[in-house]
Amino acid sequence: MVNVSFPTGAVNATVHERPLSVVVQFGELLLMSATVAAPPFAEIETDTAEFETYFGVRAVADGDGAAIVRTSFPATKACEGRALGVLALPPPPHPARVKATMRTPARFRRRATLDKGAISRRSPTRASKPAAVESSDDSIEQRLAAGKARRGEVPRSSHAHWTPAPHRDPLALLEQVAQGCLQELLPLRIARMAESPFTFLRGSAVVMAADLADSPATGFLVQAGGDAHCLNYGGFATPERHLIFDINDFDETYPGPWEWDLKRLLTSLLLAGRHRGFKERSSEIAVLSAAEAYRTRMNDLAAWPALDVFYARLDAVKILNAARNAEVRARRSRIADQAATTSVFAAVEQLTTVVDGARRFKEEPPLLFHSPQTDQPGFDIVEIFRGYPASLRPDIQELFGRYRLIDHAVKVVGVGSVGTRCGVGLFAASVDDAMVLQVKEARASVLTPYVPIPAESKPVYANEGERVVRGQHLMQAASDVFLGWSSSGDRDFYVRQYKDMKTAADLDTDDEYQLREYGGWCAWALATAHARSGDPARIAGYIGGRDTLDRALLSFAKEYAKQTERDHAAFVAKFAPH
Repeated sequence: MVNVSFPTGAVNATVHERPLSVVVQFGELLLMSATVAAPPFAEIETDTAEFETYFGVRAVADGDGAAIVRTSFPATKACEGRALGVLALPPPPHPARVKATMRTPARFRRRATLDKGAISRRSPTRASKPAAVESSDDSIEQRLAAGKARRGEVPRSSHAHWTPAPHRDPLALLEQVAQGCLQELLPLRIARMAESPFTFLRGSAVVMAADLADSPATGFLVQAGGDAHCLNYGGFATPERHLIFDINDFDETYPGPWEWDLKRLLTSLLLAGRHRGFKERSSEIAVLSAAEAYRTRMNDLAAWPALDVFYARLDAVKILNAARNAEVRARRSRIADQAATTSVFAAVEQLTTVVDGARRFKEEPPLLFHSPQTDQPGFDIVEIFRGYPASLRPDIQELFGRYRLIDHAVKVVGVGSVGTRCGVGLFAASVDDAMVLQVKEARASVLTPYVPIPAESKPVYANEGERVVRGQHLMQAASDVFLGWSSSGDRDFYVRQYKDMKTAADLDTDDEYQLREYGGWCAWALATAHARSGDPARIAGYIGGRDTLDRALLSFAKEYAKQTERDHAAFVAKFAPH
C-alpha cells in the first residue's frame, strides 16, 4: 500500500496492490475507489457529472503504470487544472480487461461498471434486472457504435466554427417577433435586452435558432428546449413538494438537435462571465466544465434503464447545501428557506391587496396592472380559463373546480416574453383559500422553421400551448399538476401555477467558482432532459469520453459570443440609442 498526499493538503490517494486499486479522498470524504484489473490502462472517471463537476477530481491511468490525479476545480486556487500528483501502479496480475468501480458521495451515489467497449449499470431501484434481449438494432453496443460512426460524417471538431450567413439580419428577425406584441410593453422589452450582450442573448432565441440552422449536427434529435440559456434553469416544487433543480422554460420546446441546446447554454455561460467582469479564462473554464458535465452525464445515462432515466432528478436542496465555505452555505440556506415561502399562497400575498372587502391584484405598472385587453378576444382571460380544464387530468379537474376566478391582470415576466400576452388569474375556493395561476401566450417555436424533420414525422398540435405542455412533460423530471393549455380567439396559451417554490441563480453575486458549479448543474439537467426523449447511447457514442467535443464547443461559444456582442451593439444603436 502506498499513500500520497498532494499539494492541496486536502486530496489524498492510496494505492492498494491486491487488488490493484486507487482510492482518492477529499479530506475524510471518500471520492472514488477505482480498481484496475489490467492494461491497456484507461481513464478512470467518476460515473456522474455531478461528482466531477462539483469536486473536480479524477484519476487517469496511463500505459506506463502510473495514475495521474488531476483537478479541474481546485481545492486551492494554485492547483487549478494541474496534476495533483502521480501514483506508481504495480504491474497488474492479469492482461484481461479494464474494470473500474466508482463511488461518489452519498448525495449522488451511483454504482457503475465500465468494461472496455461496453457500459452497463445496475439500477438503484432493484437488486437485479433481467438481462436485456440484445439485437443488432437496439443493443447498447450497437447504439454506441452508431454514434461513434457518425463522427465520420460530422467530425466533433466541426462544431468549433460558426460563420455568419451572407444575408444574415438579426434585427429584422427581432422586429418580426415584436409584431403582434403589446406595443405599450415593447420599450420594457428593449430596455431589458439592451442591458448587456448576456441579456440580449436571452431575448433573441429566434436569432440563434436561425444561426444554428446550417451548423453541423449529428441528426440525433431530442425534445429540445429551444432556449437553453443558463437563466432558464432553477429550483421548483414537485407535486410531492420536494424542491428539485431542472430546466424551467419551455416556450420554444420542439424536437431538434441536441447540439443546439448545448451550444446555447455554453454561449450564455461565457457571456455570463463577461457580464460579471470575470477573467476570460475563468469564463472559459465555466464553459469547459459545463461541456464536461454534459458529456459525462450522457455517458452515464447511456447505460441506464429507460425507467431510471425517466425518474432521474436533481435535489435542489442538496445543491444549495453543497457549498465550499460557510458564507456561501449561509446564502444558499437563505435561498432554500425563501423557496419554502414562495408558494402559490405566498404569491397571493405578494401580488394582491384587499379593496372594498374584496381581494384584487395590485396596480404596479408596467409589471402588474389591470387592462381592458384581458377582456378582449385574443387575450380574454375568462375565455382562456373556461377552456383550460379540458387539458387537465380528471383528478386535477376536480380540484380546479373548487376554485372560482375573482380577478385577472397583465403580469410581465422574463425578457423574451415581454410584450407577449402574459397574465395572472386570482382564484378562490373560500375567503381564506386563494391561489394564482399564470397565463402565457404560446407562439410557434423558434425552432419550427429550421429543424430538419420530414413532414410526415413532424409533431402536430392543435394548440401551441399544448406543444409547450407536452414538451415540458417530456423534458422535466416533474411538472406542475396545473400545467395545461387553452386559447382565446386565434391565439394559444398555456397555464401554470405562479412561483410554486421557485428559486433562481443570482449570477450577479456568484463568483467564478459558483458560475462553474452552476453551469455544471445546468448541463447535468440538460443532458438528462435530452436523454428522456432521445437516444443517450447514440449521443454518448458520438461525444465519447475525451474532451474533443468540449474544446470544439468552447471555440464555438467564443465565436458566437463575439457575434452576440456585435448584434447587441447594433440593437442598442437602432432601438435604444440613448
